[in-house]
Amino acid sequence: MGKSFYGCAHWPRTCGFFKWANESNEIRDLQLVIMEKNVTIAELEHETDILKAEVTSFKKKLAKKQDMVDELSIECNERMLQMDAIFAKKRMTYALIMS
Repeated sequence: MGKSFYGCAHWPRTCGFFKWANESNEIRDLQLVIMEKNVTIAELEHETDILKAEVTSFKKKLAKKQDMVDELSIECNERMLQMDAIFAKKRMTYALIMS
């Protein structure tokens, strides 16, 4: 008693349409929920794409750094061999001088 409702202007003699005014439209509510979920999914997919691009960029940078490390390692080994040769010469020279 006292609740608002929608009904046919000729109710109950004609079509019999009746709906409480505060009754929610379940289909519209579900469509809204689906739309919100789709927006969230789209945002997460966009964020995923951005993160994938960052990972690709970091992998490229890592590969460049690894190449630099490899080059420096080769150079370092070459210099160590040169130093060993120089010290061996100096030891031989010192041994000859001392003998």
